[in-house]
Order: sequence, then structure tokens, then C-alpha cells
Amino acid sequence: MNVEWFVSLGLLACGSLLLSERRLKAARLDARQQVGESFGVARSSAEKEAAEQRWSVIIPARDEADNLADLLPLLAKQTVPPIEIIVVDDGSKDGTAEAAAAYPGVTVITAGELPPRWRGKNWACSRGAETARGSRLLFLDADTRPAPEFLTAAWSACGPGICLTIQPWHLTGSLREQLSAFLNTAVLAGSGRFIAGSRLGGSKVVEKTSRHLGQVQGESSAPASIKEREEWRSRWGLQKLGSARAQRLPGAFGPCLACDRMDYVTVGGHASIRGEVLDHDRLARRFSEQGMMSRAMLGGQLLKFRMYSSGWREMTDGWAKSIALGAGGSPLPALLLMILWISGLAGAAVGIGTELVQLVRELAQGWTADGAALGAPALPTMFTTLGPPKLPSMPTMLGSPELPNMFTTPGPPALLNMHTTLGSHELPSMPTALDAPALLSMLTSLGASALLYILAALTAWRVWRHAGSFSRTAAFLYPLPLVYFIVVFIYSLYRSYIRRSVSWKGRDLDVA
Repeated sequence: MNVEWFVSLGLLACGSLLLSERRLKAARLDARQQVGESFGVARSSAEKEAAEQRWSVIIPARDEADNLADLLPLLAKQTVPPIEIIVVDDGSKDGTAEAAAAYPGVTVITAGELPPRWRGKNWACSRGAETARGSRLLFLDADTRPAPEFLTAAWSACGPGICLTIQPWHLTGSLREQLSAFLNTAVLAGSGRFIAGSRLGGSKVVEKTSRHLGQVQGESSAPASIKEREEWRSRWGLQKLGSARAQRLPGAFGPCLACDRMDYVTVGGHASIRGEVLDHDRLARRFSEQGMMSRAMLGGQLLKFRMYSSGWREMTDGWAKSIALGAGGSPLPALLLMILWISGLAGAAVGIGTELVQLVRELAQGWTADGAALGAPALPTMFTTLGPPKLPSMPTMLGSPELPNMFTTPGPPALLNMHTTLGSHELPSMPTALDAPALLSMLTSLGASALLYILAALTAWRVWRHAGSFSRTAAFLYPLPLVYFIVVFIYSLYRSYIRRSVSWKGRDLDVA
């Protein structure tokens, strides 16, 4: 184990700092300490009835007929059903509107023509919010899969002055989707919310909001007007941060956002982020700018999604449209730790690959040398040396008076000559490449590299368990997802910062 080995080990340790196990567990929406204790999940029928009156679920949908067939029945099975489900058809060509309208209790509206400088999803969400009647809004991607207790848990985690975003647990249904493992990990890491021992974005504003959350949720009614909201925030010491300070706060997640309706109006809604590609991350930042709390959680077993299941093109374009932009908006400590961890993973993979190639090469050279030493080129020389010129002629031996001397001499002269000749031809020794000390050193180096590789795979698997249904086999073969991550990230950099345009569902989105 040389210096390089310990350097790589230190780089791998950055993964544990970047994504703290304790913080990942605590952020799960289905964690016991969150659902049922810290947030006080509704237990009585009166509380559940109050929660039911709050939720309007808004689903922006563009060519999502198949996904809605899975999502809408799950929303109908919620233990606390919403007062309405609004599907906003954003120019679909696969019968999305007709598919959604077939479900009882679902309201379908058409987004209409996309106005200038708007993104499709932002426009659809804005149109849905205009129609919504609930006092709380929940914006949900069509590829999500909520458990029956999801809305109850989301109501408990959200409240006045809080913007809640949730990253669903990634369901993978094919080997191809397993390649998304590091991209999903990058979403969690890039938020900067799970760094061990860090207080990234831990401003007094956020701390005060969190400390008084129980009292806020215990209030009989939320402030009914924007003016009352300002007074309420002032009472709790929650002041506006401004955009400069808000940009230093941790990031948020895009597939699901929940908030109070009046807070949504206060921050300007989706109209305030109309041109943003990272929609809900930027909207959550708007809440922070207004002195409210941005809370980001993991869906765990309460909210899952099956994303990019149609093929390579959809999966690559889907990740490429946002992964580089997300990295550009990540807190600097999170970005640096991510780069160091990825470097350690790549170093461990290259290390064991190099050792294996070297071992195979040396063994191959050794066997080649053995064959050359004992093969055809050596044998003709030996027989040429032992050939007829070295043997006495038979007539001479039989007709010669010296015939008796031949028997009195210890051994025939010819045979003595043959032995002498053989003695001059020493068999080659075993090639030095296969000498025991060299082989032992090579195997020791390979063992050290294998140990480092196993540790690297374990660091990946530890995080993947929180991100989705990524297998142990995928973790053991982590260089494959790592290569895909690097390729997609480079492609995303090109599309976002050089070409200044990304593609999604038939639309080219200009990146300002």
C-alpha cells in the first residue's frame, strides 16, 4: 500500500462527508422520527378532515398518458384524499387529456399556447395554481408513485412559511436504468443538504423557522392575507434574505413541491421563475428570499418515481437538460466534495484494472518464454550435436583390432561423447517474471487494489440505497454507471454552456 493508495482512500472518504448517513436517514419522509414525532402526523379524524381540506394536487403533463394510468389511481387511494386533482395538459400528442378525464374526480385543463420566455412545466403549474381551490398546493410530476400515507406525511412536513420539496425514491425496471445511479446521487449531493457536520445555509432565519415549527403548526388558522403573513413572519423573527444570501442556501428538488397557497402568492408563484429550467429549485429559493423556510426531503417508501423508462434517448436527454445546470448552482463545498469523491471512485477502478492487466501480461510473457525454452528451436540443436559425426563408423568398430578396447573402456566412446555433449547444454531456468518474490509482490499489490475497489463499491452502495432500487451488482460494477455519468455530464455541459440549449419532449429550451 503506497502513498497513492492512501490518497485514493482519503478521496473515497469524501463521499461519507458529502452524503452523511445520519442526515440521509433523517431526511426520509417515512422516517419514524419525522413522520409521527417531529411533524405530528394527523391522528384524529378531525385532524385528517382538516388536512383533507387543504390539498389541491396539480400535475403538469406532456405526453404522460401511460404514467397517469399509474399515478391517478394511487392518488385516489390516499388515506387523506385531496379536495381536487388537476391535470394540466401541456400540448400532449398521446391522448393525455382523454386518459386523465376517464378518472372520476380529476379536473383536466389545457395549458394553452406557451407564452414567450416561459418554460412549459412552469406555465402548466401556473395555470393549475390559478384553478386550484385548496389552501395548500402540491405540484407533482406525472411519473411519481405515492404511497397511501403520502399526503398525510406531506401535510405534516409542510406548513405556513414552509416550502417542501421531495426527491422520490427511484424505481428501476431495467438494466439500462441502473446506469442512472450516479446521476441520482449527484442530485442528492448537489443540494448540499447532507454534508456531515455542515451548517450550509443554516441561517438564523432557517433555524428560527425550524425551532418554532411545532408552534406554527399548532396555530388554529394560518394568516389569511399577505399583510398578515408579513406580520406573522415578523413575530417569529423571519426576515427576508434577499437573492444574494438565498443563493448560498442549499438546493431543492424538482419532482414534488408543496406549499401554502398564500405563501405561493407571496413569492410570485411560478411566474417568478417562468424562464428557469431548474423550476422548483429556483422556486424554493424564492421562498428563502422572502424569509420562509425551504425544506428538502427524500421520499423513501412514501414517494417513488419511475423516470426515463422509455429508452436511451429519453434517459440521456432527461438527465442532460439539468445535471450541469444543477452542478453550477450547487454550494461550493458540495461541488468540491463531489469532485473529490468521483476522483477516488475513478482512481480505485483504474487501479485494479491496471493491476489485473499487468498480472495477465506478466503471466502471458512467462508462458511464452517457457514455450520458447522447451520448444522446437532448442531440440534440433541438441540432435545436431549428437548426430552421426560424433559416432564411430560401424565398419571401423567391427574390423578394428581395437574392438576389445572398446569394451574395456568404461563406456563406449560415442556414449561418453554424447554425455559430454549433453552436459554442455543446460536447460533454461524458469523466466524471472514468474519468480516467487516477484509474483508475491504482484499479488500483494493486486490485493491492495482489490480492497480499495471494494471500499469504493461500498461507498457507492451506501448512498444508492437512499436514492433508489439500485442493485448490489450495479454497485460492484460501479465503473459502468460512473462512465455513463461522466459522458452525460460532459454532454450536459456542452448543451447548457456552449450550445446554450437543451431538449426535452420535443422542445428546445434556451438556456440564458
